[in-house]
Amino acid sequence: MKTILTTLALAGTLAAQYTEQDIVTMTILGEGRGTGHGMYWIAAVIQQRSVNRGLPPAQVCLQRAQFSCWRASDPNRAKLPHLLRQDTVETRYARLLARHMGRLDTVGTHHADHYHSGRAPYWARRDKRVAVVGRHTFYRLRNNK
Repeated sequence: MKTILTTLALAGTLAAQYTEQDIVTMTILGEGRGTGHGMYWIAAVIQQRSVNRGLPPAQVCLQRAQFSCWRASDPNRAKLPHLLRQDTVETRYARLLARHMGRLDTVGTHHADHYHSGRAPYWARRDKRVAVVGRHTFYRLRNNK
C-alpha cells in the first residue's frame, strides 16, 4: 500500500510540475540517451504499453517498477529535469517522439513492450526477444497489438 501511495504522490507532484509530454520526454532521455535509434524503440515501447494497458503514455511511464529512471535509487532520476531543459539534438528528438507518441510505428519495432540493458531480468524470455538495439534488448511479451 505504501508503494502505491508513493507512486501516486510522485505522479501528482510531477503532474503539477511537468506536462504529460515532459514526463514522456524525460523517460525517453533517462532510459535511452546516448543510444541514437534506441530512443525511438524506447518511445515505441511506451506507446505499445499505453495501447496494451489503455493508459496515457505519461501514466505508463510513472507506473511502479516500469522504467528504472523513475526509481528513487536511480542516479538518472535527479538528472531528468536538467536533461529536459537542455537544448541538444537528443532532447529535441525525445520531445519530437513524445509529441508524436500516438503515431509511432510499433510494427517496425515488432510491437516490443519490454526491454532491458545489461543482465537479463527474471521476466526476459529468449523466445520473446525481437531485437537488440545498442545496449538494449527488446521483447514482445504480450500477444495483442
